[in-house]
Amino acid sequence: MIEYGGWEAVTRDELVKLKDEMEILSKPTRIARNKILSHNDLASILDGVPLEGFNADDDIKYFDDLLRFANIVYEKTKGEICLFDDNVKRDIEIFIHHFETMVSCLD
Repeated sequence: MIEYGGWEAVTRDELVKLKDEMEILSKPTRIARNKILSHNDLASILDGVPLEGFNADDDIKYFDDLLRFANIVYEKTKGEICLFDDNVKRDIEIFIHHFETMVSCLD
């Protein structure tokens, strides 16, 4: 996205900065994923030793940065602001409500 986007210098610098900041979470997650999935590290699995970790709230910062990254790309390519929203929480609440209702009918 950054390399082939044809961004002006200011936008490219901002996208690179956000990408670098997102490495706080994505790098340790990628290392753990690669170790377990790519190498099938049986000893690590059996020992139950955590492979990598991240600081509290790094995940929140990661998704905030990802949202900013997506907004910049959208605005620069479409010429308008996209209002990404967080309807997921409400969608989950509705799903849980319907699921619980369905389960209670089966009892």
